[in-house]
Amino acid sequence: MKKRAGIILSSAVVAMALAPAAHAGWFQDIVTAVTKPIEDAVEFVTNIVEDVNEDLPSVIEDVTAVVTNPVESVNYALGLSSSIPVEINYEPISVNLIQNGSFEDGTSHWGGFGQKWSVNNTENQQGSSAAKFTTAGGKVYLKQAVALDAHADYEISACLKSESESVGPFLVSVLGINIEGGNGWGSMFLSTNDDTWRCFSGTFNSGTKTSTEVRVWGNSTFVGTGYVDNVVLRKTAALNGCDNITQIQASNPKNTEGKTTYPLVMVHGLSGFDNLMGVDYWYQIPKAMAEVGATVYVTQQSSVNSSVVRGDQLLSKIRCIIAMEDVEKVNLIGHSQGALDSRYVAGEAPELVASVTSVQGVNFGANFTRIYDMPFVDPDNAITQFFLSLGAAGARSLALWTGAAHYEQDGDALDSPESGTVMGDSTFNDKYPGGIGEYCKKDGDKVHNGIHYYSWGGTASFTNIFDPFTLLTSTLHNTWSLPYGEQSDGLVPRCSTHLGEVIKDNYYLDHIDGINHMLGLKGWRSPNPPSLYRMQAERLKDAGL
Repeated sequence: MKKRAGIILSSAVVAMALAPAAHAGWFQDIVTAVTKPIEDAVEFVTNIVEDVNEDLPSVIEDVTAVVTNPVESVNYALGLSSSIPVEINYEPISVNLIQNGSFEDGTSHWGGFGQKWSVNNTENQQGSSAAKFTTAGGKVYLKQAVALDAHADYEISACLKSESESVGPFLVSVLGINIEGGNGWGSMFLSTNDDTWRCFSGTFNSGTKTSTEVRVWGNSTFVGTGYVDNVVLRKTAALNGCDNITQIQASNPKNTEGKTTYPLVMVHGLSGFDNLMGVDYWYQIPKAMAEVGATVYVTQQSSVNSSVVRGDQLLSKIRCIIAMEDVEKVNLIGHSQGALDSRYVAGEAPELVASVTSVQGVNFGANFTRIYDMPFVDPDNAITQFFLSLGAAGARSLALWTGAAHYEQDGDALDSPESGTVMGDSTFNDKYPGGIGEYCKKDGDKVHNGIHYYSWGGTASFTNIFDPFTLLTSTLHNTWSLPYGEQSDGLVPRCSTHLGEVIKDNYYLDHIDGINHMLGLKGWRSPNPPSLYRMQAERLKDAGL
């Protein structure tokens, strides 16, 4: 299944890598591109034994787990294996302002009147519990106070059930506020006393109110038994863009050396995703940071689009995360094009960003975009458009597999001046200069507009003979970097990764090694990628971020 992801990732890129064959004078370079990986492989033979001893058993374990037990393989990929002494909570983000709205924790966070409430584990509408009360008359209710923003729009929903023998109204209401869509008295949800679960939803504007109470109650005329479950109150503005966010947090971290002041937000690169059939884009990386106390969020944006479009999507998610965590800022960590998305957010909303960490970021462009400098390549011709469309089609397929089909995929956007992906085009860097210096001559400011900038990169294009991705990165390096006399990680030249404080720009990692793929395979001289991210979490904590 990772091979499938690799095919999608490289569909357009490989085509670009082969294009120079049509240009006179590039024949020798193409020969080099084909033969150099073979020479690299021969050199690697001397280290095969060590690589096999270190990496192959874990790969066999991964593949065997996927084939024999898909459910357990998902747990293993997420770091939930019983062999790992830390439990990771890997759940989609919730924007519910009601605490314990599903009553899984009994009636905690709820106050009450009448003392006739209990928790029922057999009549629940969702999860394993629901709140229940039985009364022979007299007002009885549960209530929970919530804070509101003035003049903001909200959505409330709940599921109610009252037994058929019951008499009188059993309802949900928001104190002092009229709910549009309410089915009773214009402001409330009423059950229908027919022994059937019914779920309701409605909206309201808070007006001048900054607080209210959500109440579940039977009035003085209600006689019988009622149940309530899944009470949700959300700010509707926050619903836009709050999907495809995942939180990773250790319930029992090994230590707190990486417990940052602000949460870490992971931003994927071109053709990226969150989780594909149980395999993470950030393979075992969030777990490594969570183990040292960090709170980590993984986001998913459009796989193929400009950093302006992806950056706007990311900004919406950051606002959601800030609201949920009750913090002022976040720390952004972006891989490849994700570094540009992060820089866009830092430029557009600097008050929300504490730091930007660029991992193998295309801050001055990727090497394969040099294809646009060739005289026979026109971004508007049919062949180029075909490959850009092919890349977008692959991204749409990837989005279907990862639950992000609603995001726009646009291959044409990659050659726009605003996308920041074309070598030599400084439009993006001019508009978002934080951390940017002079290419290969002078590094940028470590702190710009109050935001700390960090970066690291790699200079190995062929790292492990068992890793199919390294064949791609090696081919791209030998085609688009080697002829120019520069080092690269296969896709990104060494100097292009520079942003702010350069931690190191020549790790023995190819571009895919930077996210610990394929399945953790790396070269015998390579650092452990999850450890690099763990150390960055610790570095951010030490900086007070």
